[in-house]
Amino acid sequence: MKIFKEDVIIENDILIIKVHCSLRQHVDIPKSVYRREIDHLIPEDIKDRVVLVSSPDKKISNINSANFSNHGVWKFKILEKIKSPPAQKKVPTPRKTIKKKPLTKI
Repeated sequence: MKIFKEDVIIENDILIIKVHCSLRQHVDIPKSVYRREIDHLIPEDIKDRVVLVSSPDKKISNINSANFSNHGVWKFKILEKIKSPPAQKKVPTPRKTIKKKPLTKI
């Protein structure tokens, strides 16, 4: 049974990740805290181009307490792809000629 629901939304240049769960109603429902890394929810094609803008202050949990919340939102800014400059061609350097010394007889 999956307790936490994870939503990933991409709007223009902002990535929004929402995690939420229902509060614990009965004693027989186990307590659980969201411990997974949020990075696994970021799509692979933009994973290296995101910067964290905001994250929730409290831990996400189904526990009804002042230290926990049952929902959280992470916002990331998506940076533009950086075009690599064209590779410069190496100009061959002219080789220096070495003057050979004449053979001397002893």
